[in-house]
Amino acid sequence: MAGRRLGQNSPERSLGADLRNEALNRDLALSRDLRSRASSPAPAFIAPKDSRRQSLWLTASSARLTRPHRRRILSPMRRYAAIPLCAAALAAAAVAGCSRADRLEARAGAVRDDRARALLRDAVWHHGSKYAWAEAGTLRAEVTWTEHRPLGDRTRREVWTVDPVTGHCRLETPAAGETIVRDGLGLRVKRGGKAVADALARARAAGRVRLATELLTLPVSLLGEGRKVVYAGTEVGPGSTRTWDRLMVVYGPRRGGRRGDRLVVALRQGGRRIDRALLRWSEPPFIGRPMRVDLDLWRPAGDLRISRRWRLTPADEAGEPTGPVRYTVRIEEITTGAPAP
Repeated sequence: MAGRRLGQNSPERSLGADLRNEALNRDLALSRDLRSRASSPAPAFIAPKDSRRQSLWLTASSARLTRPHRRRILSPMRRYAAIPLCAAALAAAAVAGCSRADRLEARAGAVRDDRARALLRDAVWHHGSKYAWAEAGTLRAEVTWTEHRPLGDRTRREVWTVDPVTGHCRLETPAAGETIVRDGLGLRVKRGGKAVADALARARAAGRVRLATELLTLPVSLLGEGRKVVYAGTEVGPGSTRTWDRLMVVYGPRRGGRRGDRLVVALRQGGRRIDRALLRWSEPPFIGRPMRVDLDLWRPAGDLRISRRWRLTPADEAGEPTGPVRYTVRIEEITTGAPAP
């Protein structure tokens, strides 16, 4: 009987009420779950499994309800969908409010490999401490860069300004009137006061920036963002007189790296001093070829210890030299607490 009115206790009305109550109860339970996740300490909220379950629930529920009730459920869901964005914004604000030492500690704690995390912390303390690196502020170094060529060496003098925590830097070559800046706005290259748009020149500038920011601030630079650090075993020297622990850093696109970019550092057992590194970077002058870097002349700079000489030599995958030294970088003078780059 199509025209029959439903009584208050009719089975049809009871079934419809049960369906609506069930859907609304699930909506309330989901909202409580979203709010509890947003208030949790973990900043990352995006969870594909939860999102998939929520989507499936909406599809199944709305298929059984009339259009007005679908609107009643979907409207709160749109409001709750903004909760993850708010949580992410609050987490970002909390990180921005952390001290520089807290940021370094958070990065060390984020290293998943237990052995690598312990070695990193020991190395940072051996070369100062997380507090010394944080309080040192920006480093300013006067640098002599020498390229060893068959027809004679080619030398240039540069001034580097590097923030060990943020990775921002400014590289100046006064004789060429060239300035390279990398900060939160990206990479900028100027020569003679004019912006440089040439792709090869910018790629070379990116290689110089990576060398300066990664090696000048070792071992703190190993705690940079957008990378994975793992323990890579030990290496025994000739006659078993010395042993090194090795850490491998794999870079990700977040820091401008390409697939295959990596850095392996050798830390001397007992002192945790970094004696050498094997790098494979995609920017010129490395262009994906392995390069061995011997670091020595570790000297104090305030409360920090920084290597004053780097010798870069072409090498094989095992780190053995395949030719003579190609570049020598000398840190002539270095000061802490310089103006930000």
